Amino acid sequence: MEFRQLKTFVKIAEVNSFVKAGKILNYSQPTMTMHIQALEKELDYKLFERLGREITLTSEGAQFLLFANKILNLCQEATQCIERGAPSGKLTIGTSEAFGILRLPAIIKEFRSCYPEVSLEIKFKYMDELYEEMKKMRLI
Repeated sequence: MEFRQLKTFVKIAEVNSFVKAGKILNYSQPTMTMHIQALEKELDYKLFERLGREITLTSEGAQFLLFANKILNLCQEATQCIERGAPSGKLTIGTSEAFGILRLPAIIKEFRSCYPEVSLEIKFKYMDELYEEMKKMRLI
């Protein structure tokens, strides 16, 4: 599986056309077809239903589109991070205890994997206290 194949797949899914996607990506029709056929062969399922000139995503194609977008977004994020250097320093997050316990663990895990040089501090407070602190710091 190659990034260019994923880009081709995502663009075709976005515009619902091999021809339009090919023009946008500057690929010939045979190249577009080869990219999709290679992906379908590797995945062992069809990504598109082809009905004459119309195409639609198969259910497997729709599922795969979610992952293809994530992969391409992560690749772009990694490239941008390398280009500008990894952020470092301290980030303080103020949150209510309920939100912090329910929602933050997954967010923090992803953040730490992307930005290991950033030190995190989490302040659990009532929302009205957080609001007042933000006002004092002129953040709102």
